[in-house]
Amino acid sequence: MKNDSATRLQHRAARTRCRASDVLALVPESTPGGPAAELGARLAKRWQGTLTACYVPPALRPLPGAPVEPTVLSLLYDDGADGARAACDFHAWAAGMGIDHAHWVQATAGIAQTLRVLGAWHDLAVMERTLIPGEPLVDVLGEALLGARIPCLISLAGGATDTYARVLIGWDGRQEAAHALRAALPLLAEAREVVLLDGAHPAEDELKAWPSFAPREYLFGHGIEAHAKRFHVDPKETGAALLREAEGYDLLVIGAYSHSRTRERLLGGATRHVLAHAQLPVLMMH
Repeated sequence: MKNDSATRLQHRAARTRCRASDVLALVPESTPGGPAAELGARLAKRWQGTLTACYVPPALRPLPGAPVEPTVLSLLYDDGADGARAACDFHAWAAGMGIDHAHWVQATAGIAQTLRVLGAWHDLAVMERTLIPGEPLVDVLGEALLGARIPCLISLAGGATDTYARVLIGWDGRQEAAHALRAALPLLAEAREVVLLDGAHPAEDELKAWPSFAPREYLFGHGIEAHAKRFHVDPKETGAALLREAEGYDLLVIGAYSHSRTRERLLGGATRHVLAHAQLPVLMMH
């Protein structure tokens, strides 16, 4: 019986790992390569998916998510021959990385709108925190996360590792956390250790009529054995406490939250703190 159980887990894990994934890498340079592109290429190759590299010109990065007038955009970027050369160089680089299906595009709007549009046909977005330097980082990435509808893997400067042996999942029982957990399945299936930091609170009134979601059972159904650890902290200290718990881990998986449903452009305090201060890669989803 024990061997049969182990075999079932192996089959489930293999099914999760082989899930095809179309990866979008937001890159800060028009030249091929770089940490975000390399990370996206490795994941796409391993998951038998495709890779799209999207160059976001510096002038566009701090723009809000609302559409920008074409006349303004024409002053902010110029594609033309340089874009064609960049695309040719990228395809040659991607082929060298073992990617069969690769695409090169140049953004014509801010990061939030770019993610909303390109996210419609991608499973994962990869970017570096250094894509947005300075103070606008949290606000720009926050708006992008809340509107992207796909998971975003935010890596550290210069960090292109695609292997996360120890993964910490921040769990509070809300839908955003469930979205993030499900999106992380391919990475969790490859991890050596998965810990569920359980800070779940009683179900909200509108969710009480629905079947409860058991995260550890859900993960086990995909061949992933997660260890649970209770997490009690003052809500005002959640972000800092979460990052303390994440010390020594290779990846943090959390939901991205807003202050309220009527203020979707404003991130919750914990999410803002993690975006601003994380010293490890973070996978987030709203």
